[in-house]
Amino acid sequence: MSHIPKIIIHIDPERDAEMLWKFLNHPQFPQLRNSNLNAHPKLKESADKENFQDIVREYVKSFYVDHAQEIDTIYKLNKDLVEQSGAHAFQELSRLMDYTWKTETTYDAYLSILTGSTFDKNNFTYSILGELYGKNDVKKSLLSVGIHEISHLIFFELLKPIEHKHKIILHPDGKYFLKESITTALLNTETLRSILRTEEDPGNPEIQKLYITTPQDTGILFVNYIKKQIIRSKQTNLPFNTLLEQLVLNVHAIEKSLNEKRALWNKNGYAIFKNPTLLSEYEKLISLGH
Repeated sequence: MSHIPKIIIHIDPERDAEMLWKFLNHPQFPQLRNSNLNAHPKLKESADKENFQDIVREYVKSFYVDHAQEIDTIYKLNKDLVEQSGAHAFQELSRLMDYTWKTETTYDAYLSILTGSTFDKNNFTYSILGELYGKNDVKKSLLSVGIHEISHLIFFELLKPIEHKHKIILHPDGKYFLKESITTALLNTETLRSILRTEEDPGNPEIQKLYITTPQDTGILFVNYIKKQIIRSKQTNLPFNTLLEQLVLNVHAIEKSLNEKRALWNKNGYAIFKNPTLLSEYEKLISLGH
């Protein structure tokens, strides 16, 4: 590995206010509006007002002032972890994905009061709500979220030549399920969990009940299937890119089923987990051919 990336952490309330506004009005992920409003009840009370964008901006500004001490503590704890384990985490991600950074790379991380983390090129956000409210149940950290988001960036970089080679373009739904399942599988490997000091993470809610069937595995979570394939590829010296190519072709073949899953999720969200009928529909096996 010729270059080990760096992560620089920022606190920027104005940027966070802009991001929150985007999340509250995201056309592709309508559930984001509900999750963020539920996390910030004061905003929910004002959601129908004409000057709601101004209210959001002032709310975020005040939030950072009111929680300045706790946010500073979160900043320092995560900065220490990045300095202690960041290089080791990047080395392991490089090994698992057979990826090298050919130039000096810096990723900018922004603390955020959104309910989820986001990424854009070499920037990513880290939701601090779990640490603020003591709900960080899988011991996530800015470093683990950073490795999560950066694995997405690597995924997209590796995906392009595969799509070009096979003259296909993955549907956004298939691309989403694949990237989230790959990333969760990677972060749940024993090596990365040890470095990141995290516990087994089920991943984003949309993939937690996404089951497939293959000639070798009947009724296995897609993320667990991918984890098995990653471990096997390391044992057999199969390049990650070769594994990814096969997964891309598999997902391309089942895109219609994945589109239906995503539509069901966008319509019902977390209610799926509480409704046996919806859950049964969502858990229906998808046949992953070879």
